[in-house]
Amino acid sequence: MNNRAELLESNVSKEAPEEYLQRCIDLQNVVKNIWAQTPLLFQHLVPSNLAEVDGKGGIYIIGLLDSNEILYVGRTVNLKQRLYTNHLMGNQSNARLKKYLVADKILHEFALQNGKELFLPNDADHNHKMSFEEAKNFLRNRCYVKFILIDESRIRGLQECGLAYALNVKYIEEEH
Repeated sequence: MNNRAELLESNVSKEAPEEYLQRCIDLQNVVKNIWAQTPLLFQHLVPSNLAEVDGKGGIYIIGLLDSNEILYVGRTVNLKQRLYTNHLMGNQSNARLKKYLVADKILHEFALQNGKELFLPNDADHNHKMSFEEAKNFLRNRCYVKFILIDESRIRGLQECGLAYALNVKYIEEEH
């Protein structure tokens, strides 16, 4: 066995280990669990509605009200802070979903339906850039969130990744 490929082939099973297959079944249960949660509409999202999860970690999905499309999957150590302070009320530095919406055609279509001015005042090229305020209105009028509590950070990370794949999430963090 002089060839590295031969060495690897001889040491690696061609059958997936049972524990890996079990995690796929576990992921199905995570999908069922989060999908079964009552959606919290962003239009009703105020700090008092999130008091029970203040300081608690979990994973969450943000979806469109008029379809089953999931826009975003996330994890956090503090659901109240992440959902209300960052996603809904946040600025450019901490509202990742709003950044995606501002750059996306979906928000342009929403603005058209609501008769909004589509261009920034100094946008000579009419590049359809939306404001963060319009993105916030989009979240309030068209989106919901569902979440489940998870204490352990590593489990939150693993399940966030699995949900992003299983739910075919629209927005994924850019690679770096």
